[in-house]
Amino acid sequence: MFGANLLKVQCVLKHALKHLGFLQDKNSKQLDLTGSPTATNSTKEIGQAAELQAKQFLLSQGLSLVTQNYRSKHGEIDLIMQHENCWVFIEVRYRASRQFGGGLESVDHRKQTKLINTAQHYMQQHIREDEQCRFDVIAMSGDLKQVKIDWIVDAFN
Repeated sequence: MFGANLLKVQCVLKHALKHLGFLQDKNSKQLDLTGSPTATNSTKEIGQAAELQAKQFLLSQGLSLVTQNYRSKHGEIDLIMQHENCWVFIEVRYRASRQFGGGLESVDHRKQTKLINTAQHYMQQHIREDEQCRFDVIAMSGDLKQVKIDWIVDAFN
């Protein structure tokens, strides 16, 4: 059952990417997401392109990058940034279409718990106890060439 659903999602994604003009031709499996060198059509590379755009957006909003793709045994945090005197742990979610729900809806209780546990691990290693932190979500949708960005500040409260 799970394999069939995954295959359906992959087919829908490939169709959407072709329709949006990301696939170069019907025989090619390459994308041009940002005008940079092409990348193969993989979920990981599409996610990396979305994270790059999210990072650039947040930098333009006055946040400063501390690290990205921080991993622990609990999970991964896409971006760790600082905004004024606050540490910001950011989850980036991209959906080409809202057909299966938007990016914000995909950050469910289970994902929030993983992010919180991963952030606690990071904080134990790098941040003093008395410093403020929050969890933001960047929900992106549409064509990556002209993506719609929703920035949900302090998303877990």
